[in-house]
Amino acid sequence: MRNKIALEEHFAIDLTIDQSKGYAPPHVWEMLKSNLLDIEQQRLERMEQGGVEYSIQPKRMTSLPSGPTRARSAKPIA
Repeated sequence: MRNKIALEEHFAIDLTIDQSKGYAPPHVWEMLKSNLLDIEQQRLERMEQGGVEYSIQPKRMTSLPSGPTRARSAKPIA
């Protein structure tokens, strides 16, 4: 089957990759790390093999703060 669309597949950046390490057994970590950090070469090859034409990635990563929270941004009125 061709023309598939993948939604919000997992990926990581150097800044956040260590947060994922605890979820993988040590013997799997290096392969998983490589897969999470790669958003071009390996991922495109696997998309082609699986018949995926488009991959829609989230606009922002939920593991990173998107901005000040209400509690942190609220300033007391003097």
